[in-house]
Amino acid sequence: MVEKISKSNDELLGKFIISITNKYQPNTVDNYRSLLTTFSKVVGKPFGKVTREDIDVYLASLKPSTAEILKSKLRNFFKSFQIKTMLLTYQMFIL
Repeated sequence: MVEKISKSNDELLGKFIISITNKYQPNTVDNYRSLLTTFSKVVGKPFGKVTREDIDVYLASLKPSTAEILKSKLRNFFKSFQIKTMLLTYQMFIL
């Protein structure tokens, strides 16, 4: 497990958090931040290079109810950026 979130992931996460701050309650924003930070640390690679396998392995390590919540939050996160590799990852969620 990687101890620190990468700079590129931290920047994308920061932009995402700013974009949702006015749309969601503070607890929801904090929940997004926590879940996505943990995901980034565990996967240990830039969000743009995350694969379906990375997501599946991580989700399989969680309780089913937690996995469903994170899957939804990851879907929203990847959908929010117009980065080709991230959009391809997002599209894997809707197959």
